[in-house]
Amino acid sequence: MRPPNQLGKTQTNASGATFLRRTEYVTSSTTGGSKFESSNSSNTMRLRRKRKQVETSLDDPTNIARHILKSFNIAYPADAYNGQDGAENIRAAESTPEERLAWNKPKNPRNPNLTLVDSYPLLPDWDAMPDTGGYMVFKFTAPPINNPLDPSYDPRLDVALLRPAGQTIQDQEKYMEDREAHRLDPTVPPPIPRWQFEYFLPSDKNKVRGIKRNFTTHDPTNEADIDFDIAEDDEGQPRKCFKYDNVRTYETSQQVGDPSDTYGDVVALALHDPEKHANEPLRDSKMQRAAYFYPITQRTQLRPRRPGRIDMTEEQPKVDIIEAAGKEPESLERREGYRKRAEGVE
Repeated sequence: MRPPNQLGKTQTNASGATFLRRTEYVTSSTTGGSKFESSNSSNTMRLRRKRKQVETSLDDPTNIARHILKSFNIAYPADAYNGQDGAENIRAAESTPEERLAWNKPKNPRNPNLTLVDSYPLLPDWDAMPDTGGYMVFKFTAPPINNPLDPSYDPRLDVALLRPAGQTIQDQEKYMEDREAHRLDPTVPPPIPRWQFEYFLPSDKNKVRGIKRNFTTHDPTNEADIDFDIAEDDEGQPRKCFKYDNVRTYETSQQVGDPSDTYGDVVALALHDPEKHANEPLRDSKMQRAAYFYPITQRTQLRPRRPGRIDMTEEQPKVDIIEAAGKEPESLERREGYRKRAEGVE
């Protein structure tokens, strides 16, 4: 049927028929005719379902795994898996020539004129994982040692010790407020307690080499090669140690971090090249050439404690000397737990 305004005209000039069922629509062809297509509910649902699958395919875990494997195949093509694709052995996504060229001839995205001098594989150093699950970075507002007669770097700073020396009432109240804010809004990072610290250094610079050796796994108790100090234990028996002197007390001025997300903000990076590493080895195992990264739980800025009386939550006795020595860890379960959590292993 044709509408009244099309009566008396040729069929090819008809713009399109109306009077259609509710479940049909019209599309005009290039010749001016009309094409009727059905859009019943079953076809519509089928089209929507297919469109949804295409949209979510990028977030599919298998698809993500394929693209992760693709990056490894680009870096190590000799180790690429080319067998049958399955649940146990997933084949990587296909790489493009542009992706392979970007790996073989990398360019700085901001300055393409820069030339790559060297590259290192980025790896974790699980043998150096501490019991706390990460490292703490401390920055001083002023140099801990200031000797105008000797402006050179003091190697004792490499082996300094910080001892927590209590909390002020003000810091504890601020911590309780931040903890309540985290309870009300879990998206806010959990607070970190603010502490006072006593700072200790060995009295002799010549002790630094022995201290570094003793706190490693590279023959740490070799008395012929390590200059230990001798002290007495609780039973009056001599024991090997290193004596540290109290230099001053510091207070926390600023602090940031999230112990539950040790890789989300800042990590430490150390480049290691066995052929160029001339220092004494600090472990009995060999390390491959790589850029090793280390998790950071918090970053704290310290300043010398202000003079005068400080209201503390609990009075702490002042320690003048610390006798320190390295020992084997009591348990490796916590360190292994941090590794499994980072690798996504249940």
